Amino acid sequence: MGKTKSFKTPPLFESKLLCTSLLYLFTTLFLALYNTLSPTRCLFRSSPFDPLQTPLFLYPPSYGVHKHALTTHRSSCSSPLFFSDYLDVFKEIEDLCKNSSAFTPVFRYMEGNAHSFGGNFNTKERISFFDHRNDNVDVPCGFFKKFPISNADRIVMEKCRVVVVSAIFNNHDKIRQPRGLGSKTLDTVCFFMFVDDTTLKGFHYHQLVSRKFQEYKIGAWRIVKVLSNYLYENPAMNGVIPKYLVHRLFPNSKFSVWIDAKLQLTVDPLLLIHALVVTENVDMAISRHPEFIHTIEEAMATARWRKWWDVDSLQAQMETYCENGLQPWSSNKLPYPSVADVPDSSLIVRKHGLGSNLFSCLLFNELEAFNPRDQLAFAYVRDNMSPKLKLNMFDVEVLEQVAVEYRHNLKSFGTSFGEEGSKPFKRTKRATHDLLINTTCCSKCQNYLHATSSSSTTTPNTIALFFRSKRLCFSLLYLLTTLFLALYHYLSPTQCLFRSSPFDHPLQTPLFTYPSSYGEHKYALTTHRSVCNSSIFFSGYRRVFKEIQELCRNSSVSTPVLRYMQGKNSGSFGAYFSTQKRISYFDHSTNNVEVPCGFFKEFPITDSDRIAMENCSGVVVVSAIFNNHDKIRQPRGLGSKTLDTVCFFMFVDEATLKGLDYHQLIISTKSDEYRIGAWRIVKVSSHELYDNPAMNGVIPKYLVHRLFPNSKFSVWIDAKLQLTADPLLLIHSLVVSENVDMAISRHPFFIHTMEEAMATARWKKWWDVESLQTQMETYCENGLQPWTSNKLPYPSDVPDSALILRKHGLSSNLFSCLVFNELEAFNPRDQLAFAYVRDGMSPKLKLNMFDVKVFEQVAMEYRHSLKSSTTLNKQPKRIAIASHVFLVNSTSSCSNYLSKMWTSTQSYY
Repeated sequence: MGKTKSFKTPPLFESKLLCTSLLYLFTTLFLALYNTLSPTRCLFRSSPFDPLQTPLFLYPPSYGVHKHALTTHRSSCSSPLFFSDYLDVFKEIEDLCKNSSAFTPVFRYMEGNAHSFGGNFNTKERISFFDHRNDNVDVPCGFFKKFPISNADRIVMEKCRVVVVSAIFNNHDKIRQPRGLGSKTLDTVCFFMFVDDTTLKGFHYHQLVSRKFQEYKIGAWRIVKVLSNYLYENPAMNGVIPKYLVHRLFPNSKFSVWIDAKLQLTVDPLLLIHALVVTENVDMAISRHPEFIHTIEEAMATARWRKWWDVDSLQAQMETYCENGLQPWSSNKLPYPSVADVPDSSLIVRKHGLGSNLFSCLLFNELEAFNPRDQLAFAYVRDNMSPKLKLNMFDVEVLEQVAVEYRHNLKSFGTSFGEEGSKPFKRTKRATHDLLINTTCCSKCQNYLHATSSSSTTTPNTIALFFRSKRLCFSLLYLLTTLFLALYHYLSPTQCLFRSSPFDHPLQTPLFTYPSSYGEHKYALTTHRSVCNSSIFFSGYRRVFKEIQELCRNSSVSTPVLRYMQGKNSGSFGAYFSTQKRISYFDHSTNNVEVPCGFFKEFPITDSDRIAMENCSGVVVVSAIFNNHDKIRQPRGLGSKTLDTVCFFMFVDEATLKGLDYHQLIISTKSDEYRIGAWRIVKVSSHELYDNPAMNGVIPKYLVHRLFPNSKFSVWIDAKLQLTADPLLLIHSLVVSENVDMAISRHPFFIHTMEEAMATARWKKWWDVESLQTQMETYCENGLQPWTSNKLPYPSDVPDSALILRKHGLSSNLFSCLVFNELEAFNPRDQLAFAYVRDGMSPKLKLNMFDVKVFEQVAMEYRHSLKSSTTLNKQPKRIAIASHVFLVNSTSSCSNYLSKMWTSTQSYY
């Protein structure tokens, strides 16, 4: 009988990577087509600027700061707004603010006293100021009555060069914090919120401000109380004052951003000013209206939707404007073609100069004369003023990209807010489409309306979307790129995009086969970070191998040599020096001084191990297991020549050796010489050293340069880790390429030594809390400071010392000796002494404190193999329970440290 042939799937289609890539490819094709054919949808909306930053203010839940956000259906993908680099923008705007010539000439304002804040000029008087070709003419611009704010607020306002302004009157909105601010913005940009008594009462009710102080601040905003009963009865009209007279309230400011309180700014104001005003070389930037282009459309909508109560006055206003030259928008309205006559004035960005200041003054005069609906007077003032306003009317999609809009917090039963004023009049008329056409006489706006209908019918047809869509071009490019990336991702040996393997032929076979009973891969700690996103990149293995070989041959890389203090028969391996004696060795400006660095007792290993260690003249990888605390694991990802040139040494004590022997891992090549895979096992008679096994592990960890006196580079790896990257690549990437003495990971959570000390006590990582307190008091007394930006380029005071890479030279050797002396004096928690030694030693250590993501890419972490019945040693009873204030008392040397730490921590986060 013949055998039935079974169908076998080709290996190419068995690949999960390929299947994922194909799924990704077809999904992208669908999304690209959807994105092309949908005129109102955007699949990928990214933030223009999203730095890491903590909330500027924490609101109580009762305030509801994020309630009632208005959704938007418009796409920001085709928005023409693009931001330059933040630091470049910051520097350019700072230079512009220093250059006063960029904001001249400055015109003069009319002074005087009147019953009205704006002087209540008649139509002819207001029109007479539209032509300002003569700089000697005084222009009316409000302040005919005193603006009722405190002198303290006025003084601060006069100091601002770039200002963001908003206002809430009659408790009409919530106060919301700006988002997406750059690192220097809060120090250079003023944020002012003008409020009245009603709004301030709401702040008090929700405990946003204290009644004890006269000056208020909520997050980024400085709150300015305005006694609005001295101004206008209508709260909306009072809000117009800071909106259009910002250049007078802030006389020394060069740029300003007005934002309605219904909006939350989501982009740094410096980026907005640069993108919308500076780059476009205009006086002012404002969004066009999303629906209307003609002023008359906005007027009818204002009446129809009851945005202003007096329809008769609206008609009088529009008739006045039509009589004095208002025309509907058309392409003939140069220099404002392809724009509109109606803005969305909730966001206004200005450069304070002649054009924008004149426009703001004239517009304010119109608003006082009629009503606070600034969209109605906008085109009338803009088209008739001289000199012309250089204006950027950006698309509404830009507005939706840089701000989130919320509903007003009006209640149907409460106080009347907004533009209706506190005492609304009876509505005089219901708006209709022919509201502004007087059939009994010749309306002055009939010609306007006729021209409006004509311009609307002659609007040119747009080109078919398919032939003008940028999104289509992008989608096609994206589609082809995705196909390439999918294939690349499938074929790449590293399974990462744009990350090639440094090896030609990496070692594939296991270095050692463990018995199943040993469980060397049990209890691995998972990580959610992707290795493809790590900031570490490796050069080609052959080039790295050759370069490190040449460095090891060149003895000059390790000179000058540190001289060590000699001595025997000491009661301690490190001789237990006093605090002052240890400090005296921190300054090593002269090479003639001998430094204490352990070995005041003999290190109890065999002569054959000692000879092998001295023969390591290049690179050594060192680890240790004492008291059977961990499993021994083989390094992975080694290059073809690494095992022949790099030494791997594992130091163990009798308890660990007994465990290895129990699992039959020991292979004896000669008498008392052991090897497990890559590791040469060195037996240490630990009972001749310290009682604490952890302290015995510190010897090979920090005195590796003495145990291996001829090595040029070393890698220490805690036994809880499994190395997954070639040590030569690690040394080259983290030490040689960075030109440093040592590389170590920063701690994933802590930046201050005191944080680590409190955690050490709280989580019982060291049994004697009183000795921890003594240690920290000693360090504070002798100069230990919390981390601040002044300590840069050191990014943290707390390392994760499970992986240490060194170039053996004066600085790294001195640092290791000094740290060891501190560990012997107090405890083996090396993270506590790290910053104290690093900051106090001289010469300074060139250090690369790499990100924890790098650490997670190059090593796999496992839990220790401690059992509940096993103890490291006979530890004394714990004498204190750690608390958040265990290091604080009335006479503590660390009080100043803690005070500075809280301050710097708040600024850091």
